[in-house]
Amino acid sequence: MDQDLLVLYKGVNVLIFDLNNSNDDYHILQTQSLIQTWCETNVKSVLHNGSKCDMNIAIRNGNKLKTDIEERIGKEPDLLLVFGGTELRHGHEASDICEELIRKKITGIEFIIYSVVKSNPDLVLDKFVCGYCRKTLILTLPLVTKDTLAILNQIRPVLKHALAVYHDDIASVREKHGELLTKPVVNSSPVKSKINRDVTQRSRHSIYPMLEVPAAQKLILDYISKHGCGGQKQSVQCRTAAGHIVAEESVARDDLPPFDASIKDGYAVIAADGAGRRHVVGERSAGSPGKVCLPLKSGHCYRINTGAPIPQGADSVVQVEDTELIKGEKGEEVEINILKAPKKGQDIRVRGIDIRKGTTILSEGNLIGPPEVGLLASVGVTNVTVYKKPIIHLLSTGNELEEPEAHVLKPGCIRDSNRSVLSSLLAENGFPCVDRGICRDDPDLLLSSLSSNLLCCDVIITTGSVSMGDKDYLKEILVADLGAKIHFGRVNMKPGKPTTFATTNDHKLIFCLPGNPVSAMVTCHLFVLPALKAFVRSVHPLPSVIKARLPSTMTLDTERPEYHRVSLQQDTTGDHLIAYSTGHQLSSKLLSCKACNGFAILPKGTDTKSKLDKNTLVDVFLTKSLY
Repeated sequence: MDQDLLVLYKGVNVLIFDLNNSNDDYHILQTQSLIQTWCETNVKSVLHNGSKCDMNIAIRNGNKLKTDIEERIGKEPDLLLVFGGTELRHGHEASDICEELIRKKITGIEFIIYSVVKSNPDLVLDKFVCGYCRKTLILTLPLVTKDTLAILNQIRPVLKHALAVYHDDIASVREKHGELLTKPVVNSSPVKSKINRDVTQRSRHSIYPMLEVPAAQKLILDYISKHGCGGQKQSVQCRTAAGHIVAEESVARDDLPPFDASIKDGYAVIAADGAGRRHVVGERSAGSPGKVCLPLKSGHCYRINTGAPIPQGADSVVQVEDTELIKGEKGEEVEINILKAPKKGQDIRVRGIDIRKGTTILSEGNLIGPPEVGLLASVGVTNVTVYKKPIIHLLSTGNELEEPEAHVLKPGCIRDSNRSVLSSLLAENGFPCVDRGICRDDPDLLLSSLSSNLLCCDVIITTGSVSMGDKDYLKEILVADLGAKIHFGRVNMKPGKPTTFATTNDHKLIFCLPGNPVSAMVTCHLFVLPALKAFVRSVHPLPSVIKARLPSTMTLDTERPEYHRVSLQQDTTGDHLIAYSTGHQLSSKLLSCKACNGFAILPKGTDTKSKLDKNTLVDVFLTKSLY
């Protein structure tokens, strides 16, 4: 592999143009994650003894396209990758700007890019350019799509040779030319799978034992723990830290509040003066120093606003409702009357009463939500160390699948809903993923897709091709072609029986979920999400389980335990929640999930117990917030 690495002499600069001015846009984050992983996997530096190269990734809003690009070129990196701004739409001018700056075009690389995207209607009209400006090789690419990774992998060998030629790396150039002269011509067809396609030879029975759900969950979590999957740390800005798990404790940089502050609008006074008249000698406003504040004397007071610092000498605040104006002059209060004697410390928030400087405010394992983000900001913590989230690739398989955007379906085809469901579910739980599109039921194509994805992700999630059909090749490819280990290939549950969990030699996680939409969603909740949470060291990776009553008799499945979609609602008596069935439970019926907020765990039916009676208490695992 090391011989195939892209050799850089200085470093790589990456510009990602967010032309929608949305900074945290999903595609922007996907692009950033993809290119960072690809560079870490495929690039080395000759200046650092083969270590990782210097890499700089920047997200820009597109207001100063030319300035941003010229600024990067001025730093003379070996390679400048510009993502976004390649479309025909107004404002997408990155390729035009780069073309103006390029002095020597490399049309061969441009041709490779166009050959990759020629069948993608979303990219075929985009403009891509490649060439040298001074000492920098510039390349424009689309924001992450299912073709982005394919483009990068296709052009990597050519980029390597182009950089070597331009930098007069004679040894590398001679080595490449020697390969061209001595290497035999090989078939340029895709990689070939080893599996037997003869349908008459397919197995009629699964070779994988049936695991119970808890055993399968334990197996996954034990594997992640034993092999140290995940657990990498990174520093992130607090304002973008929501949804992350804390990896290192954070301590307060300042007291909160940082000074004695007024809780109410009113007057800062000396409590010992009691009730009666006071001369108003100044005012204190929140966030404004105002006039020089002299120490408060007996018989005097300061007008004060909520949140403003308490003046020196004052030890109490009287709310404005407990006063009356005696005298005013030129629009200012001169004298007031305090109607009720104050107490010492009244309506004063003492410095550090909430948090003392140096106090631990977040500990390892804490999940960061909006309150935690606000807490960090309030005590001056701008960055927090968290566990790095896994890079997740999502792939659908099936000859019958078409993109959701298809206006007219081909005969026998359906729109793919699995990627939409799962990507939304993952994002809802704080795990963005890279959409890798649809792969046909062809062993060679499946092998090629899995191989390229495994190069730059931590977790692959597939749907389809795991049951007993004559086109269900996935398990065989994992074992025969990729050398993966299948830890389980069947689970005793309905829906979701053919769910498969596998790992590679370098501990990449592979989840092969059933193709039916409901099955995919249920098994993602039960197996994928717990694995991802364990990856980032969540203290409680498994779904929450509660008790609920059945509102009516429920017939049990005679083959397997069932995860029945239910809508949980409060009982009028208030002692338990009621689990209402969402209707027909076909594994392909996504409509039954619309009002679902939990899955009732129903045992397998037997000859002596074929149903559960009304008001029976059952376990329900939650899929979303109840209220």
